[in-house]
Amino acid sequence: MRMGHVKVYGTVTARLLACVLACGAIAAGTPPEQQPAPPTPHTPDNRPPATAAPSDSHPAEPATLTAPATAQEIDELVKLLGDAAFERRTHATRRLCAIGMPAAAKLRAAAEGDDFEVALRARKILAVFDNLLFAGVEVRLTAAREEIAWNDPLTVRLTFTNRSEFPARVPFETDAARRAALAEGVLRAGDMLDFAEFAECRGPGGRPVDLRVQDLDEAEGAAKAVADRLVAGPTSTLAPGETVVLELPEVNRGWARFPLLEAGAHTLVIEYVPRWDDEVLAAQQVGRVVSNHLLVKVREPAPASVARDAALCSVSVALEEGTLVARLTNHRDVPLRVNRNFGPAAPFAQGTWLAGAGDRAVEIMQAGPRHLTLGDFRAEAITEVAPGAAVELARITTEEFQAACARQAPAVAGELPRAQFRYVNLSNRRWQALGGREILGNERVPPVLRDPLPTGMLVTQQLSAPLTLPEPKPAPPVP
Repeated sequence: MRMGHVKVYGTVTARLLACVLACGAIAAGTPPEQQPAPPTPHTPDNRPPATAAPSDSHPAEPATLTAPATAQEIDELVKLLGDAAFERRTHATRRLCAIGMPAAAKLRAAAEGDDFEVALRARKILAVFDNLLFAGVEVRLTAAREEIAWNDPLTVRLTFTNRSEFPARVPFETDAARRAALAEGVLRAGDMLDFAEFAECRGPGGRPVDLRVQDLDEAEGAAKAVADRLVAGPTSTLAPGETVVLELPEVNRGWARFPLLEAGAHTLVIEYVPRWDDEVLAAQQVGRVVSNHLLVKVREPAPASVARDAALCSVSVALEEGTLVARLTNHRDVPLRVNRNFGPAAPFAQGTWLAGAGDRAVEIMQAGPRHLTLGDFRAEAITEVAPGAAVELARITTEEFQAACARQAPAVAGELPRAQFRYVNLSNRRWQALGGREILGNERVPPVLRDPLPTGMLVTQQLSAPLTLPEPKPAPPVP
C-alpha cells in the first residue's frame, strides 16, 4: 500500500522542475509574449534530445549529473540560467538540481539579482530543493533481534544522520516534544505509515511482502493518524551533523505491518527517489537515498491456516459423531474478535443452518433464541480467536437437522441433503458510532453496548462449503 505524502512531495518536485524547464524558453532580454511556445518537458517528441552534443561554449556534460561540483562550475551554471540557448538553460537547470544544496547560496544570491530571467529560474530551483527529502542524510535500519518466530513482535530502529553541511528534511516527526504530545496510538500508527511509505520488505527468495493494514476502528489512534496524512505527511529538519533515532515497535505485528510469515531470511530497506518529471534526472535517479538492508531470520513459520494473502476467515461444517459442528477459522496473521451472540438482528450475529439438494439451498434453522432484548447481549460471547485458530459457532445433531429439513424444506428432505452454515455479523465500533446517541452513552442500553465495543471485531458474511450427509443407517430388523 503507497500513500499520501511521498506522492505529494514527488508531484510537487516534478511540477516545480517542469516550471523551471519551461521557463528556459524565455530568452534573456526578449519579451515572453514574442517567444514561441516552449517544448513540453515531459513530451519526448517535443523535447530537445538529452544527449545533444553541447556547443563549444557549453560546459561538458558530466558522466553523471551528481558528480561533485566546484564553486567555479556553480558560478558558470547560474549564469547559464539566463543564456539565450534552450539547451544550455536546460543543462544548467538539470545540473544545479543534481548538485543540490551546495549550489543554494549562489542561487539565493541570483534570486535577488537584477537579471529577471536568472532570478526567476533560481527561485524555482530553490523551490525544488525545499521539497527534496533525505538530501545528505544517511539512513540506517537496525533491529533488536536478528532471529524471531513469525509471531514475535519485531522492533526496528531508524537512525537518520545528516552528513551534509546543510539542513536536511526527513518525512518523519522527529521533534521529541511534538512526539510526546501525540497519543501513543496516533504516534505508533503514524510512524508505521511513514515508514511504509518508503520501505520495501522481501521474504525468502526475494518475494515481495505487502503491507497489511486493518480497519481504522481496530486500533486506537489509527483514524487520526490517517486523517493527518491525507493532507501531507510530517516533515522534520535535521541540522548539519544531527542524528535522530526512532523506534518502530511491532513492525510485523501492529495495526499496519509487514507480516513475516515464512521461515527464512527477510529484508527491509528504505529507498527514496524523487519523482522527477525530467527524463534525464529520472534516468540517473538524482536524489536517490537507500538505507542498509536489514536482514531478519524467521525460524518458525506461521501455521498453514494463516493466509499468505489478505483472506480474513472462513466458515466450515464438520460431522463429528452424529453432530454437525460449524466453526469459524481466523486466517489473518493477527487475532480476531468473533461475535457469538446469536439473534435476529444487530448487535447480535446471525447464524443460519441451510439444507441443499441439487442447485437449491433452503434456510431451515436459526442459531440462538428467536426472541431477545439488548439485555441478552453478553461481552463474554465476544471471543478472541488467535491467528490460524478456529472457534465453534453452533452445533446440531443430524436428527435435529433432518427434522428441521422435513419441516422447512420437505422437497429437499426427500433427497440426500447437504448441510451449510451462514455467519453474518455487522456489529463493531463503527456500527455503534452509526447508532449515535441511541447506543453510545444511552443509559437505557446495557453497559456492554453503551461503552465502545472491543477493537478488532470481525464484520463479515461467510457461507460454508456444503457437506453431504451420509445415508442414514437402516433400522435393525425386528426380532
